[in-house]
Amino acid sequence: MYPGVPAGWKVPQSPPSSPVMTMQLRKDDISLDFFSMFTTFAMPHEVALQQLKIECFYPVNTATAAKVRELAASTG
Repeated sequence: MYPGVPAGWKVPQSPPSSPVMTMQLRKDDISLDFFSMFTTFAMPHEVALQQLKIECFYPVNTATAAKVRELAASTG
């Protein structure tokens, strides 16, 4: 052990972050909760595909899913 180095330096000081990214949208009485997933191409044969990332949002709960279906139906 080196002098002056705290004993707990190897221990994270904050809890690890979740691999799931969430997003909450709220306006007036509407609250929508989503999680997102990213898709990337690991070993593309074309350079253009190397930079392509696709992000998709999925409802976290049934209330959000129902509201999204309702809003999608109302927009045609």
